[in-house]
Amino acid sequence: MTITTVMERPRRIIECGDLTLGRRRGQSDFEPAFRLIEESLDHLRPWMPWVAGHSEEKTRDL
Repeated sequence: MTITTVMERPRRIIECGDLTLGRRRGQSDFEPAFRLIEESLDHLRPWMPWVAGHSEEKTRDL
C-alpha cells in the first residue's frame, strides 16, 4: 500500500508577532541581503565561520 501526502505550499510571508518570515526571491533579494551581511560582519564573525570568506560573488552564488 502506498500513501501519498500532498503538502500545501507555505504562504509567501508568515507573520508571528514581531517576527516576519518571507521566501527568498532569488536575485531580487540580493542587494538587501548583501547589505545586511556587510553591516553585520563584526557581529556575525564570532558565530558564522563562512563570514571569513564573505564576498559579493559568494553571496550571489548562494
